[in-house]
Amino acid sequence: MSNRPGLAADRRNAVIDAAITEFVRAGFEATTVDVIARLAGVSRRTVFRYFAAKEDIVVAWSMATGPMLAAAIDAELTRRAPLVAATSAVLCHLGDNEHIQGLSLEVARLIEATPSLKARAHEKYAAWEELIADTLARQGADPIAAAMAATVAIGGLRVAVTQWLRLDGARSVLALTQDAYAALPRLNGDG
Repeated sequence: MSNRPGLAADRRNAVIDAAITEFVRAGFEATTVDVIARLAGVSRRTVFRYFAAKEDIVVAWSMATGPMLAAAIDAELTRRAPLVAATSAVLCHLGDNEHIQGLSLEVARLIEATPSLKARAHEKYAAWEELIADTLARQGADPIAAAMAATVAIGGLRVAVTQWLRLDGARSVLALTQDAYAALPRLNGDG
């Protein structure tokens, strides 16, 4: 086995890609680790080297969004309006990734329909909140304001994803997230 970091990352990503494709095609329960390994071009042992359980693969796929959300946060905006910076980063990410909306909807359906995945879905949201809050604080936002902004931004996304599933993808998750954020002033009777 090579110790090159790039090769390990390539193998891990191949496992994730193969697994997500097969989970969507055949279902979570019907997809075995042997099938994932074969599709990824690796051994069963390699799959388990990176992931202790199939659920971990779905969580890893979802977690990849976190760094992209953090990278989209505008430092100048953070100092003036951390909530606007956080919600703008989420909307920017959704806009930049509309091309995978179909796959994202299929994975969201898979998570919703699989009790073991649904139970772990909160992990990704909590990790995204923490990453956004840390980024906002590093960029000069008050730590409490940063944490609150991150929680509200991800909370709005969660509301949008729930609606997206209820509507079976009839409206884009971007539009639904915009609607969720637009509702914020009305919560205080301001709009």
